Amino acid sequence: MNTGETISTHPRRSLELLASRVKQERVRMGFRLKDLCELSGVKFSSLRKFEKTGLISMEKFYLILTALGRHHEIDLLAQPPEIISLDQLNQPKRVRGKRGGIK
Repeated sequence: MNTGETISTHPRRSLELLASRVKQERVRMGFRLKDLCELSGVKFSSLRKFEKTGLISMEKFYLILTALGRHHEIDLLAQPPEIISLDQLNQPKRVRGKRGGIK
């Protein structure tokens, strides 16, 4: 797999790529699946399925990243966008209309 590959717009492919990156990190650190199971508390079958399909709960994903010392990266996902200029601050915010249409 190309390690420089980026996340795609296809959810399944993106999950598979994340799983591949996690597996590469596990192997790089010298952990067997069994080792990562013991460190993370995630069942062997769940971890094996994750590495093959990319499917896993967020909680288990967090436990795996914590065991690999990479849990801090999750925080980066939830960061608000940086403001680049004062013009962005002055842009009007979108106002949503009320439901129910015009009466």
